[in-house]
Amino acid sequence: MKRWYTMTLSALLALPISSANADALLFPYVVTSPTVASIISVVNKDASGRLFIEYFNKIDLDHDSECTSSGRREIGSGQDDMVSFEANGKFEGANPASTKGGPLFNDPASNVSYAGDDFTMNQTGPNRAYLIVDDDDIDGEDLYGEAMILETTGGAAWGYIAYNAADDDRITPAFDVSSPENPGVINDVHGEALDSENNTDGAPMTLLPGSEWTTVLFVTPLEDDNQRLCADCSAEIEINRTGVGNDADRGLYDRDTNPLTGSDEVDVVCVSGVNMNDMMPATLQAIFDQQGGWGFVDIDTGSTTTKQGTTSHDESAAVVMKLEFNKVQFISPSTSNSFTGTVNSAVWLMNHSNAQGNDDF
Repeated sequence: MKRWYTMTLSALLALPISSANADALLFPYVVTSPTVASIISVVNKDASGRLFIEYFNKIDLDHDSECTSSGRREIGSGQDDMVSFEANGKFEGANPASTKGGPLFNDPASNVSYAGDDFTMNQTGPNRAYLIVDDDDIDGEDLYGEAMILETTGGAAWGYIAYNAADDDRITPAFDVSSPENPGVINDVHGEALDSENNTDGAPMTLLPGSEWTTVLFVTPLEDDNQRLCADCSAEIEINRTGVGNDADRGLYDRDTNPLTGSDEVDVVCVSGVNMNDMMPATLQAIFDQQGGWGFVDIDTGSTTTKQGTTSHDESAAVVMKLEFNKVQFISPSTSNSFTGTVNSAVWLMNHSNAQGNDDF
């Protein structure tokens, strides 16, 4: 059975895991700015009721800049508790009253005391980040989370389900977002981790015309032992027509079977947003702007010096999300079905040949 992802990404995103690994959620893309908020919701089923958060945020938004850890810290929680918060305190929380950075949406906090906990990155200005939420135990799949990325001036939003590295129904080891003493390998069953070492590094995608839509690929490199070590991880991204990364296949297809040749490689450190134009050579630009097209996003091992001048932690795997938003009013040829307004559409790009029960594409 194939699983297709829409703007809300309504899907079960889980990795297999050995019983030794702690339960943790990875929110691979979190962003804040004067006009953008990231609302995080976490459900905790764990009997211990403990919950820890750690952001890895990038203030310098260049592709080759490292992230900085906010530090792992415990926040108030309890078994069967749900808490929502905004990653940089854009909205006032409920506990204590009128304090930014606390829980949102009239959380009564009667059974769970947050005691003025600060859920934010504690950074000003635009930030990109990934977030790890864990329950500090090895009891299995006790956490569930969702993220909403909200453009606060126009109201457009998109969201995704957090990536859970624990799954009680699987026995194959998986990448570990929690403790460094529990190594694993990236071998997910739903295809959401693109990994060149496992030959699952290509994910198909459609692309709308560049003259009407902006396409950005949000890339978060993955570390196969411990994602907390990935503040300087580097992975390489390109586009190709086959999904296997051969140099001769770099490029796209247009809407009428014609190959469009060429793609520039981009190295991403920690997390970044790669505009499609960053990978689109001039030879493709005119046709892409008019028609769009289709192809595969391809991940390879990174190899770059970070902007801080240090050697990157080169990895072969990454999570990639495709965001599309409109530049101008879309006008139907009949003029009767046009629309105005701001549109965001997000898709978690996956290797369908690696998804359990799916055939190759």
